[in-house]
Amino acid sequence: MNLQESKRSHAILFALICIAYDVYEVGQIATAHISMFPILEKLWLLMFAFWLLTAISQKRAVFMEPAGQSMKHRLGAVAGFLLLFAPWLSIGALGWRVIPPSPWLSWVALVIGVAGFALAFWARILLGGEWSANVSLKTEHRLIASGPYALVRHPIYSGLLLAMLGTAIAGNEVRMYLGVVTAFCSWWYKSRLEERLLLQAVGQRYSEYKQHTYALIPGLL
Repeated sequence: MNLQESKRSHAILFALICIAYDVYEVGQIATAHISMFPILEKLWLLMFAFWLLTAISQKRAVFMEPAGQSMKHRLGAVAGFLLLFAPWLSIGALGWRVIPPSPWLSWVALVIGVAGFALAFWARILLGGEWSANVSLKTEHRLIASGPYALVRHPIYSGLLLAMLGTAIAGNEVRMYLGVVTAFCSWWYKSRLEERLLLQAVGQRYSEYKQHTYALIPGLL
């Protein structure tokens, strides 16, 4: 096993242990009418920790987008997460409840959120060293078309947006749903830039891949 595979195995093990702990914690409150928002918050922290651990194994970039372009989609994503998690933004209509709270709504939120985390986690593992926070091309860049990539071209964004939607349902405030929309716009813009670059680098193979897949939502978008 090489160093990169070892790091990836340790990251997977760490994530599985964290998920097991959260499943236990959910079981502890299963019979209580408690919001799932705190549970999803913890899962986000675990996801960010996993992202940091796996970022060290990314391959060297041979092309990196300009800083100004990168700043555009980064700021959009940051704004989306602030709207989702910053309670001081619950000002006026931004803090209004969208759906009447109920126990079933909390469980729907948790199921959607966990499904999103699972999809993002799976896609991130498959992408391996090709991943980058920026729009870039890596040394001997590979086209990943298996697993969730056989259905959508950007399953990490799909998974994160699904997890954000579940979190927004759990928190159930207007600002949180706006956060999901903001993040969607940011990652949609970034995905267009990534596809333009991959078309130039991979050419016909990527063009054919696009014809058989959707960008973010199977059967829709």
